[in-house]
Amino acid sequence: MPGGRFIERLGFRRAGDAGSAATDEAARALRDAEERYRLGARATDDVTWDYDIPARRVTWNEALTRRFGHAPADLATPIEWWEERLHPDEAKRVVNSFRAAIAGTGDSWSEEYRFLRGDGSYAVVLDRGYVIRDERGRGVRMVGAMLDLSYRKRAEAALRASEERLRLAQEAGRLGTFEWNAGVEGAEVSDTHCDILGLPRQRRITGDQLRSVIHPDDRALITGYTAAVHGGTASADIEFRIVRPSDGAVRWVWMSSRTYYDDAGRLVRQIGVSEDITDRKLAADRLRESEEMLRLAQEAAGIGSFEWNLVTGDGRASPTAFRIFGMEPRDRINVPDLIDLIHPDDRDRVAANLRGASGGTEEGVIEHRIIRRDDGELRWLRITGKTLPDERGARVRRVGVVEDITDRTLAVARLRESEENYRFTVELSPQLPWTADADGSRVEFKRPLVNYPPMPNEGHTADWADDLTHPDDAAYRRRAWDESMRTGQPYDCEFRARRRDGTYHWVRSRGYARRDDSGRIVKWYGITEDVHSQRLAEQQLQRLQHELSQVARVSAMGTLASTLAHELNQPLTAVANYMAGSKRLLHNHGAEAIPVITEALDNAARAAVQAGEIVRRLRDLVSRGEVHTQRVELPALVHEACELTFGDARDRSIELVLRFDGDAENVLADRIQVQQVLVNLLRNAGEAIEKSDTKLVTVSASPAGDDQVAVRIEDSGTGVAAEVKRHLFSPFVTTKESGMGVGLSICRSIVEAHGGQLWVEDAPGGGAAFCFTLPHAA
Repeated sequence: MPGGRFIERLGFRRAGDAGSAATDEAARALRDAEERYRLGARATDDVTWDYDIPARRVTWNEALTRRFGHAPADLATPIEWWEERLHPDEAKRVVNSFRAAIAGTGDSWSEEYRFLRGDGSYAVVLDRGYVIRDERGRGVRMVGAMLDLSYRKRAEAALRASEERLRLAQEAGRLGTFEWNAGVEGAEVSDTHCDILGLPRQRRITGDQLRSVIHPDDRALITGYTAAVHGGTASADIEFRIVRPSDGAVRWVWMSSRTYYDDAGRLVRQIGVSEDITDRKLAADRLRESEEMLRLAQEAAGIGSFEWNLVTGDGRASPTAFRIFGMEPRDRINVPDLIDLIHPDDRDRVAANLRGASGGTEEGVIEHRIIRRDDGELRWLRITGKTLPDERGARVRRVGVVEDITDRTLAVARLRESEENYRFTVELSPQLPWTADADGSRVEFKRPLVNYPPMPNEGHTADWADDLTHPDDAAYRRRAWDESMRTGQPYDCEFRARRRDGTYHWVRSRGYARRDDSGRIVKWYGITEDVHSQRLAEQQLQRLQHELSQVARVSAMGTLASTLAHELNQPLTAVANYMAGSKRLLHNHGAEAIPVITEALDNAARAAVQAGEIVRRLRDLVSRGEVHTQRVELPALVHEACELTFGDARDRSIELVLRFDGDAENVLADRIQVQQVLVNLLRNAGEAIEKSDTKLVTVSASPAGDDQVAVRIEDSGTGVAAEVKRHLFSPFVTTKESGMGVGLSICRSIVEAHGGQLWVEDAPGGGAAFCFTLPHAA
């Protein structure tokens, strides 16, 4: 057992003359001390050891197993076991130091070294020992404790790394630091803190310096912050504006602090950090503005947005999305709510898409139908989604947009239907659609050329087209095509084309240019149709018309005879009347009536000349349809016609009213033929009022559209029956007992030969109004 100084250390002294009782008492005290040491070694978490120097054996406590992972069998080992577990780089130093401590005269030994664990790794330990010596000073026992420094070393390294990271983070993040202690003027600040506040770099800044840079609108905010800190608020964050003295710029600053108080609640220390958050504030403002613009754009475009938690099935949606679904907007929405809206025929497809999204499909687009919740209307939706991972990479969230594409889908369906209808129309139509490049260099037919030679593979060429065209038509067709390509005017040409059997058929080809917004031609579209049968029919029609014209000329001779009999009746009657009157005047009054007789003979001569003109003009009109127009004063012409027709108006109690608009006094007309029309219509009007109580004839002229003058002859008679109006201007239709029915037909022919029209309508007073138009003469 250890003795000497060890026993003295335990509180006993040696006494050579002491009795056995004293020796026994010392032994008991020694055993008690060793038991306490053993129990203490078991209780401590540090590794303790007891080295029996003469025996060269070490006894370890159980902490060797707990702390370093060695087997319980290693709790009693030779000293060499320990030496073998020293790190090779340190073993020699530590062993020499250990042996020197035992061989020397000192009591203590201490070394820091790396010790091998049971798992093969090394732990940094602080090992301390106490040497127990005998009466002669020789080391007989050594006890000690091994402290594992690995945690502390790691903590120290981590602290140093953390402090370095904090420093780098503050520099990289432009974070300033400040610290204020009670009893010290001002706050100790970092250079970055001074830079943020726009103050010169200094070790300390005072409260007055800080207040001097605060924006005037935020000084009350700082005052409240200071009051809160002094009032016991341990932690506080604040955002405020400063006016930087260095350049006058307004900047946003964020400060966060931690405050410490003594037991009496007095403020003793405050530490914190500061940061220039101007860019963040501006970015936040821009983000809000961008989000608002996005929201407005989505609402304007009718696009809704959504967010869906793939784990819980819950989600959120924008008000526009709820409107698309026909639902009232609310905070949350879940998948079952939406599944119920999906058209039954689309649910399996949408469910598969949802499973794909849950399984990790990052992006996807799906179109399906829904039955809206509010009105039950069937709508088409297009949903575009993207699955986003969380910080661990797990796909737990899906975001996207939803759009109502019903109108677009229906439009596409109508377009497909229209294209299909067009295809059928093209296939069934006898016309051949074609397109051509802007310069006409390449032509493509939209249907195979069944009856004509095939086109070259490279498209329409000039040689192929010319070879296909009849030699007599080739130059004409080529000029028409080149002219359209040059000017952009529509292409329309009829020519003979050679068929597969070598025969030629007449075809008509038409084309129109499509232009872009700048007016530049980008493509030609056209059709080519076989008009051979139509051409043959036209030729046959021309032959028939020629034959008919011969028949018509023969018929016109009969019509001319009837017309002459009708039209010559008036002037010849006038000649006979003038002659008969002159004869009576000469018989009754003799020479005294010569002036009156002379005037009557002049009038008779004019009537005879007019009869000749009527014959000549009617012959020209019937044979060649010609009229000889000149500028004619309409009022004078009407007066002459009225004089010829109503010379005895007073005797017949006829009231004649003439009205002429100042802009309708001159017309382009054949004087004789238009006078025939006026006389015919006036005579008809006079006959219509013959049996009426009111005998009124009104002649008026006024401007009409398209540079025409309208003449209206209105009577107060009984009018024209509706069934007669339909055929009134046909030859040989009349309402008179002795009429021939050719007068109105001749009148219409004359008016139409002048480029005008003749018609009848009911007069406001119940009679008839015959109207015709003539070209206006400026």
